[in-house]
Parts: sequence; structure tokens; C-alpha cells
Amino acid sequence: MIAQEFFLLGALLFIGYFSLQFFKKTGIPDVLLLMAVGVLLGPVLGFSKTVSGAAITSFAPLIGTAALIIILFDGGINLNFFKVIRDLFNASVFTVLTFVLTVVLSGALMTFFGWPFLQGLLLGAVLGGTSSAIVFTVVSQLKVKPDVKIILGLESALTDALCVIVALALMQFMTSATADFNAASASIASAFSIAIVGGLLLALVWAWALRLLNLEHFGYMLTLAFIFITYSVIDYFGGSGAVGVLIFGLMLANMDPIARAARMKNGFVLSEEIRQFQREISFFVRTFFFIYIGFIFDLSALSLEVTLISVAFVAIALIARALAVKAWFGRLKQLRGSELILISMMPRGLAAAVLATLPFSMGVGIPMFAEIVFMGIFFTNIITTIGVFFFESGASESVPAAYAKPPRAKPQKRAG
Repeated sequence: MIAQEFFLLGALLFIGYFSLQFFKKTGIPDVLLLMAVGVLLGPVLGFSKTVSGAAITSFAPLIGTAALIIILFDGGINLNFFKVIRDLFNASVFTVLTFVLTVVLSGALMTFFGWPFLQGLLLGAVLGGTSSAIVFTVVSQLKVKPDVKIILGLESALTDALCVIVALALMQFMTSATADFNAASASIASAFSIAIVGGLLLALVWAWALRLLNLEHFGYMLTLAFIFITYSVIDYFGGSGAVGVLIFGLMLANMDPIARAARMKNGFVLSEEIRQFQREISFFVRTFFFIYIGFIFDLSALSLEVTLISVAFVAIALIARALAVKAWFGRLKQLRGSELILISMMPRGLAAAVLATLPFSMGVGIPMFAEIVFMGIFFTNIITTIGVFFFESGASESVPAAYAKPPRAKPQKRAG
């Protein structure tokens, strides 16, 4: 039995590799292919209903969080600090505008299906954010302009906190008829502030530690351990752990160019060994993460009513993104030609699946809520796949030779 499981493990890694090569050849994202493999193994062949399958499913929050941490760190170390600062305002406005439009349109839409307006708002909040793990994975493989890559990445990281806090505030209002939305706004601001400051400070601490220890071995494993600690510490103090890890990776990779820009000496340089190990572990983690999302998918949720509501929601979410892109980015010349990918990059992921279970646990009974969310996850990833395929096939934008990666400097001193 153990031999069969290891055979499956090896086979899935090969599937992950060939899915990536298939994307490079066809423009069809490997994310959807890996999710399809998960659906085949889980609900179709029935492995998710076995004892071991049920045990795997129970670890959804842990597996999802671990994958999110590693993928966001990978995204952070491959971003250019100065371009992030330049695009931060536009990304923040676009994120809030898209989220608000999605939530409000969802509330209006669901009244046509007989739902109370507040329940429609809750559905919009739960499904209102893009998946960081999926977005960072997909955009890293696309030939997109640096500004587009940064905006989409920041949006996916920022919406994690927005979805959780707004959804909890709405559920509190439904159960007690009282909710302090000023407190919710303050909580959102606090979560981002703590994440930014915490990620920055902990990156400085770890850079100092790597220089002090001057490790010849195990630099990446200790860095990975510190990333997990970073997420936990920031989350403990009420910050967004996801944003904190992104900031941590961004600062750790960009300390040398920042130091040179400030005319400071002895800037920290992240070692190439750590970067290489991160690339390898990211491939391993994301392969199993996306297969896992398909594995836990509930095919019993399929019904005509659930499908119609899910398709309608995805349609209004697409309209919300199109309106936000037109309203905010229509004036920016550097983003012209990128509208298709900005609008279609709307995948929902494991965070939405976890939030879908909260209404029931908090005493908010909404028929078919979890089923609609799961179908929404599926259809938004279909839209993303279609958008990416047409974007890659049409070569609708010219890409500068320089990508949004931090400038590489020759190591001045071994650091990990």
C-alpha cells in the first residue's frame, strides 16, 4: 500500500512538470489541469471518500496556509521594490473598487433569486477576493508588463484580509443585528499596518541573522522556518499574515538595491542558493496544492439551481472587474493592451472554500451557500484559464525586456 502511494506521489510530480510545459506550449494554465487531476482522483474515483482521503481533507486549512506562505514568499522575492512602491496606490484603489463593486452587485443579484440583500452581500464578501496562490503562480508564467504583474499580485494579497474581515462583520450583523462597521474599517487598516511593519522588521532581523551566522548549509531551511514564524507572529498580533510574508520576501530580496539607492554600504544580498531552493520547493508545493483543491471539490454540489446562481455571480464579478479596470486604469497608458488579463485574472481558491463553512458554524443558515461558493471557485478558474489562453495566443501586449524582478547584485558576502 505504501509503495502505491509513493508511486502516486512521483507520478503527480511528473504531471506537475508536464502541465507546466503544456502551458508554455499552449497558453493553457497548468493550474486548471492540476485541479482537474485532483477532481479525477478525489470525487470521481472516490479516493476522497476513503479513510486516508477524509484525513487529507481535514487538513485543508493547514495545507492551504502552508502553500500560501511559500507561494507568497516566492512572489515577494521576485518583485522589484521600487516598482511595487510606484504601483501600490493604483493597486490599492483597484482592489477596493473591485471588491466593493463585487459585494454590492452580488447583494443586488441575489435578491432576484429570493435571498435577503445581506446574504447576497455575504456571498460577495466570501467570493470577493482573488487567490494569492493561484494569481502569483499564473502571472509568474505570463509575459506580462511588470506593472500588471505587480498590480495583480498586490490585489490578491490585499483581498485576503478584506474578505475575512468584511465577511465576519456581516455575519455578526446577521446574528446579533448589531455590527460596528467603523470597527471593521479600523480592523482592516490595523491588519495591513501590522503586516507591513511586521514584515519589514522581521526581514531586517533575518537579514542580520543570516549575515551573522554566515551559514554554509541549511540557509534555505532556516529561512523557511523563519517565514512560518513570521506568518504566525504577524497573525498573532492581528495583522494579515499573508501580506506580512509578501512584504518579508520583498524586503529580503531588495535590501541591496535599497541600500545602494540610499547610498548605504554593505547591503544584504540574498544568496542564489536560497533562490534556487525556493524555486524547487515552490514547484513541489504548488503542484500538490492545486491538485488538493480539486481533490476536496464536492461534485454532489452540482445542481441546476446552484449552477445558475454560480454562473450569474461569476458574470457580475466579471462585470465588476471590467468596470474597475475601465474606471481606474483606462487613463494609464502603460497598462493599455493589458485589459484582458486584468479583467480575467479572477480565480478564487482555498480561502473562499474555508470561508464558505463559516456561516453555518456561526448560526447563519443560508441554503446552498457552500455549494455556490465551491462552484464559484470552479467557474472563476475557468474564466481565468480562458482569459490567459486568449491573452497568450493573441500576444496582446508588448513586454519590455526588463521584468519586475529585483536587480541582481554580485554577492559581497555570503548570506545563507
